Amino acid sequence: MVGNAIKKELETWADVEAALADYRAHEIASRKIRAQLDQAVMASTQRFSDPLGVELEAMDALSERLRAFVWAHRREFKSTAEGSEGRTRVLHDVEIGLRTGKPYVDVPKNKAEAALAWLAEFGGDTYVHPKPQLAKATLKADLVRAQDLAATGDAPSREFIQKLAEHYITLKQDEEFVLEVSNG
Repeated sequence: MVGNAIKKELETWADVEAALADYRAHEIASRKIRAQLDQAVMASTQRFSDPLGVELEAMDALSERLRAFVWAHRREFKSTAEGSEGRTRVLHDVEIGLRTGKPYVDVPKNKAEAALAWLAEFGGDTYVHPKPQLAKATLKADLVRAQDLAATGDAPSREFIQKLAEHYITLKQDEEFVLEVSNG
């Protein structure tokens, strides 16, 4: 459907008007096709979702029963190989068993403050890293307020903006191209 009229550069407002009319026509056509596609997908989904749901429910129920069995009999599962991280069995090409997860440091939430204080004393900044972060929301609000005041001739606001800009802190606002077709 892409013809020469669409490929040529737009030179006048009349060309833009014609291009927008074409764009609207293509948008309407694409909405109709999307609606047909959505209907086809819904019909197909409806057809397969019920049998799929039955299978998934059965798998979930079996998985839960197998998990309970493995957990109850975990001592009977032997390590599968030298240096293995898990204890598994393979039956009917399905592996079941226990696997060692990745190690992690666990500090209970109600003990976190005490643990941090002790670690800072014990290991200094070896175990506790302060992480300074910009308070971007506060900076943005103050910069917007300063810009508004500077526009009215307020010198301290201009100085605030300049001081931050000297340290590469500026407020940016990008323009975005907009092309929307209304539903009407």
